[in-house]
Amino acid sequence: MLFDRDLCLREKPQFCLQYKNKILIKLQLRQHQHAVNEMGVTLAKWSLDEYHRMIAAGAFAGRNVQLVLGEIVEMAPEGPFHANSVDCLANYLSHLFAERALVREGHPVILPSNGEPEPDVAVVVALGAVYRERHPGPEDIYLAVEVSHSTLDYDLTTKAKMYALDGVREYWVMDIERQQVWVHRQPVDGVYTFRQMHTSGTLSPEAFPDVEIAVEQLFA
Repeated sequence: MLFDRDLCLREKPQFCLQYKNKILIKLQLRQHQHAVNEMGVTLAKWSLDEYHRMIAAGAFAGRNVQLVLGEIVEMAPEGPFHANSVDCLANYLSHLFAERALVREGHPVILPSNGEPEPDVAVVVALGAVYRERHPGPEDIYLAVEVSHSTLDYDLTTKAKMYALDGVREYWVMDIERQQVWVHRQPVDGVYTFRQMHTSGTLSPEAFPDVEIAVEQLFA
């Protein structure tokens, strides 16, 4: 059935406006993606405001996307190995931090560099009802963790740059294939100046030096 603009405007003006905005946003997104695919370069970055407008318009309905350094990235479906690893990690950290911090699993964080990623696990300041109005920002994040199964290079480079650029104080990448933890600290000008890999022993986040996290337990 063809879309009758005049009839829509007469009978359902609000619906018509929403429908038009949704179509325009989807067209804009397709044109942007076409430019990237054809030329091999990104001609424009998406702002957080633009990203949120597209979400509100339903442009990504049924798709798992994140905003990373101004680029909309579609994430692959989660496999059982990754899902189980994230669940176990979140449960372990929740037990360790108890009432001292909030452990969030797979929820968005807001980054000023036009990023809204969903770290697999984030240990954040427990602000209660504040998070009904907004997602945690860099100042609220004690530790962000990405659990890597097939995305190790991306998590160690692009994601690390994004978190460092916005001053997230500590970022870990868990390589669940090799059972290695890459610890990133001390962000300066978009780069973590401290990076170290661990396969055993214990780790303590800088924000909680008294909390000992057993590396082996992270992969249990």
